[in-house]
This record gives sequence, C-alpha cells and structure tokens, in this order.
Amino acid sequence: MKKNKLRIGFTIGDINGIGPEIMIKTFSDKRLFDICTPVLYATPAIMGYYKKVLRKDQFNYQTVSAHQDVKEKMVNIFKSWDDDVKINMGNYDEKLDKFTIASLQKAVEDYQQFNLEGLVTLPLNKSSFRILENKYEGHTEFLEAADENAESLMMMVSRTVKVALVTAHVPVKDVASILNEEIIIRKA
Repeated sequence: MKKNKLRIGFTIGDINGIGPEIMIKTFSDKRLFDICTPVLYATPAIMGYYKKVLRKDQFNYQTVSAHQDVKEKMVNIFKSWDDDVKINMGNYDEKLDKFTIASLQKAVEDYQQFNLEGLVTLPLNKSSFRILENKYEGHTEFLEAADENAESLMMMVSRTVKVALVTAHVPVKDVASILNEEIIIRKA
C-alpha cells in the first residue's frame, strides 16, 4: 500500500490535560491533512468526549486496529486500552498514568517497527513516569532509552526561532558544570 503523506504518531499525554484539546484544535484545520496522516494512541471515547465539550464538530476521526486501515484526511485512533476512563478536565489523576504511559509505549513500538515516520508527544504530567519506577524524568529520557544507540536533542521550533537544548531536565544551577566543548559539539 502506497502512503502519500507522512504517517505521524501522537501520544495522548495527560488525559485530563491539554493534550486532547491540542489534538482536536490542531486537526480541526484541514490543511494539516495535506502534510501528514495523524495516528493517535488513545481511545475514541476520550476524543468523543473532548470533541463534544469543545464543540468541534468538524474534527473527524476513525478507530483503527491495524496500520493498513489508516486513512488519510482524518485522525486515526489506535485504541490503546479497553478500560473506561473517567475524565476530569484540568485535574491530574494518577490513576490515569497507566493510560498515558500505554499510549507512549505503543506509539514508540509502532515507530520502531516502521509503522510511523514521526512521533509527537503531547504534554503529560511528569509524575506519570512514576509507574515506570522513576527511571525517566520525561519524554526525552524515555525516548532516548527506547533506542539504546540514540542521543536525544530536545528542540522547540517556531517560524522565527529555533532552539536546541544541550541539557534537558537539569536544574539551572547545574547547567554550567555540565556544559563543555565536547557536549556542545556532540549535540550540534
């Protein structure tokens, strides 16, 4: 099957947070479907809830269970768990951490199996990583560990500014002691 657009995976992030809203508002702009085919790792119930609350009737999605079922011009939701989720917008709930991490793990697995050409991680509460025995400070370290040969580079990009961080999740007071010529060159 020929894919015309980049297939980009999106993690759900914190279910009670801003991630679902970002997804809906972003892909309510139909022009983005000319660039990519989004694959969201979540459940249709979550997105249906947010679609209704945000009154975004133009947000279209379908549920898929296999990559060959992914369609262009709409958000494709890989149902990443079967449990019902009680949404309480704006309120962190540690009981939802397992779903946040399940979304991230499934998206990374699909990326590693070449089912996706890129990955976008929607915002989450860093406390979500507790269920992984505090091995990770955030997405950056999780993704770096997923590929043992990789070194991460966190970037923030806008139309006018591009910033790449030499350090990540390090207290500002410790940055000066970490910076050296070797790490700057390696990150560049």
